[in-house]
Amino acid sequence: MPTLAELPTCKICMYVNDHPPPHFHVLTPDFDALIEIATGRIMKPEKVSKKMAHIIAEAIDYGRLHRATLDAKWIELQARP
Repeated sequence: MPTLAELPTCKICMYVNDHPPPHFHVLTPDFDALIEIATGRIMKPEKVSKKMAHIIAEAIDYGRLHRATLDAKWIELQARP
């Protein structure tokens, strides 16, 4: 799973040949969240704790700022055999 960015509180990653819709993973030692690229919607987890909220908000902001790059990377990684 390629790491696309290392933020102060988490890593932004994508899996090769992952399931739709296009999304990225927000990884910390304590949790793995999924954020839809197009909307910034939290796909996983369904409930976000106060501790997670700040980290996920930072990741969503990153996603908004780098949406074109994330879209391109999604297409590249899903095309791999």
